[in-house]
Amino acid sequence: MIERWFMNAFVIFTLGFLIDYSILNATPWVDKKFTEITAQVSQWLISVTTNADVGMYVERIGIQICTKGNHCIYIGDACNGRNLYLVYVGLLVSIPYGDWKNKTIFSLIGISLIFLANILRIIFLVALIDVSFDLFSVFHHYIFQLLLYLLMFGLWNQYLKKYKK
Repeated sequence: MIERWFMNAFVIFTLGFLIDYSILNATPWVDKKFTEITAQVSQWLISVTTNADVGMYVERIGIQICTKGNHCIYIGDACNGRNLYLVYVGLLVSIPYGDWKNKTIFSLIGISLIFLANILRIIFLVALIDVSFDLFSVFHHYIFQLLLYLLMFGLWNQYLKKYKK
């Protein structure tokens, strides 16, 4: 079973890599749209939950979200979650248990949870930058990456528990 999973994972990640670099990177509007949606939802949630005046400024390779005090965070195209979605779905599809219906449902649930976690990450980082840039840096580069990968691992684990027989 391990050999089957390894072959599935190898083929799917190779195809994913080719699609990512030949199609998605060749069409930058895909990343721009993911970044724009992520920034708009983050800006809206920050505004609604804090009553703060939050600005959003589109730049060449990403979007800045700024609070009233002019503390800004930059959401680059690399931070929009697209690669997390690809890795999550790629590994899920490569698991040799369950049918396509189950994998589709778990993919949609996982992508939604990863999107929500990324939005919460951005909101927390906007609040944190007002407090401490050093803490911002640690949370941005280490803590939140770890938490997002733990979320993905937990979702894969739930899938395996449910469908591995």
